[in-house]
Amino acid sequence: MSNERFDLDDLMNEGAGTPAKPAVQTKITPVSDKLIIVGMLLDNSGSISNAGLEGMIRDGSNTAIEGLRGIKGADVALDIRTFTGQLYSGMLKNVPENVMSHYHAGNNSTPICACAIELIKSLRQQQAEQKAAGISTTIAMVLPTDGQPMNDTATPDQFAKLIQEGDFIVGLGVTQQESEVAEYHSLFRSMGASKILTSKATPQEFRRSMGQFSRSVAKIAG
Repeated sequence: MSNERFDLDDLMNEGAGTPAKPAVQTKITPVSDKLIIVGMLLDNSGSISNAGLEGMIRDGSNTAIEGLRGIKGADVALDIRTFTGQLYSGMLKNVPENVMSHYHAGNNSTPICACAIELIKSLRQQQAEQKAAGISTTIAMVLPTDGQPMNDTATPDQFAKLIQEGDFIVGLGVTQQESEVAEYHSLFRSMGASKILTSKATPQEFRRSMGQFSRSVAKIAG
């Protein structure tokens, strides 16, 4: 696994968002002969901070992380990113307890497609390395967002073309009003998502949806 730090500054016009703290990175060292590499791409656009939803994103992400800890039958690696940087990459067991305290919103764009492409490419590289070592490896991703792509440098179909058989991609749309549900379904279908979830913009609902993602990943692990 590369130790090069993930940075999207050259892919987009950086806004007023608070940059993520430099990533904590550890080696992927599975003990089991089965590994699930989980990618979490967290929306940190200005609409999140303007709506006061940063705490919701932190809590829901922690719920997902704790849910993944209960997985039996496979080791789990985790890559947590926002639109402006990487928060963690490595084995789930080594995730710092305070990792989500470094999540901040305020970015002036929603480049979900470009960032999802960068993430899946990184996960694919990790998958190839582990398969070369004889480890059966599956990719799972969750893409929670409260808006449609804005100032994006890629398109949904460009991401969809990178999905391979066995990948588990979950789109999660955070809704302020009912009319947004159809828009999220359209976006994530275009991105080739395996599963589409929507959540009202409340901590309870978002925790429920992120917990549902973790349970779905656990089913993949068998």
